[in-house]
Amino acid sequence: MQGRHSATTLARLLERISWLFSIIAVTAIVCVAQIDRAALTGTVTDATGAVIQQAQVQAVEIATGLRSETQTNSKGVYVLPGLGVGTYAVSIAHEGFGGSASRTSCLKWA
Repeated sequence: MQGRHSATTLARLLERISWLFSIIAVTAIVCVAQIDRAALTGTVTDATGAVIQQAQVQAVEIATGLRSETQTNSKGVYVLPGLGVGTYAVSIAHEGFGGSASRTSCLKWA
């Protein structure tokens, strides 16, 4: 009698574990599908190709006016993470360089 009870208990436990893994798998797939953010990265250089450190980089989403700002690192690289899909006006400024460079970038689904 005890053997039959243990087998039934084990079968129920395995069924519950199976359901748990199924729920986790479906949740993970749904969560991945909800990602709608991107990062805009680049390297700022002067006319000779030398990197520009500590340049101010700003991206403005044209439709909403949402701004994101950062500075270039010691290698002239900048990263603006967490940007939504859209069109951005990107401007770069640094003291000692006349004015600021700007361009438009479009982040979209691949």
